[in-house]
Amino acid sequence: MRARYLSRQRSISALLLALAVGAPPATAATPATPVTPSFSPAPTIPPSTAAMVNGVTIERDAVQQLVKGLARAEASPPDSARIGELTTAALESLIDLELLYQEAVRRKIQLADSEVERQVAEVRRHFESEEKFAAALASRGMTPADLRLDTRRTLMAERLLQATVWRDLRVSTEEVTKFYEENRAELGKPLDDLDGSIARMLLDDKKAVRRAELVAELRKRAAIVRLPPYGSGDAGRRKVTPGAKDSKRVEPTPGR
Repeated sequence: MRARYLSRQRSISALLLALAVGAPPATAATPATPVTPSFSPAPTIPPSTAAMVNGVTIERDAVQQLVKGLARAEASPPDSARIGELTTAALESLIDLELLYQEAVRRKIQLADSEVERQVAEVRRHFESEEKFAAALASRGMTPADLRLDTRRTLMAERLLQATVWRDLRVSTEEVTKFYEENRAELGKPLDDLDGSIARMLLDDKKAVRRAELVAELRKRAAIVRLPPYGSGDAGRRKVTPGAKDSKRVEPTPGR
């Protein structure tokens, strides 16, 4: 159990590292001007498309850049089989995040610009200079504006979770004590030294379960198309509406 705990901490650290080096924090679909929420399918599918979620494009480049970030977080260079696994995981995570973002837009979740700027500043803090920060973004085909846009999407998805399925989540003292007693020998430290970390870990576990449940419900109602080589794309072609306008990502009006 201690190994599970340490592995969890390494995973979190790896994701933070990927964020620090500029891996995209959210889907990198084509930005759009704020419009009335509409997720109608697009009549044509650009060759750069990895998948479509309710008609919204997820670019192949977004998947590839996320895979690179995940690969850098691996303990050793991944082989081709592992790269395949990371690619699947990256695409599915981008699909999940897009679904959460669309649901946040549908529910009119609000987010102040200052919250976005604080998160961007936290990413920027990992770089020695503004030039290195900009260079890291440019190497991934991003601009500071792209980062802000993706950060807004990520934060809106989290705000949705906080306002819905995470709202009533708690970890009791009894749960912390039970976990400690069941794993005392492996943990090797007094409860007073670990209770905070254990509580956060148990809360994260509960959040992950609730998030997965919400995403599963959203997937049931969604039109998701994975294009080759990620999928056959057949479902997407059946869902295309001839003559429909190109679908673009919906952006809420920035908060004040």
